[in-house]
Amino acid sequence: MRRVRTVSALEAVMDKGDIDVPDAADLDAAARRYGASKGWSLPDGGCPVRPPDPHGAEDLRRAIHAVGRGRRDPQDAIRRHVEERRGRWGWG
Repeated sequence: MRRVRTVSALEAVMDKGDIDVPDAADLDAAARRYGASKGWSLPDGGCPVRPPDPHGAEDLRRAIHAVGRGRRDPQDAIRRHVEERRGRWGWG
């Protein structure tokens, strides 16, 4: 019989790293992987925008400024990601 793990079971074993550090630039690799699995960052862990409490607003501000620093293709992906995060959490 095939066993299926639930999302909550996967989250329980996933290393969150230092996800609570105030500055998203200081997130370690484990925190970036965790953020990517939750949809808070790009699939490679870049451009993290955590939920609003407690650091998300600052993450969003920094992500908006980071849009112009990417190459053309990543720039479009960053822009879509930032707009999705902003819309999901109701940040106008």
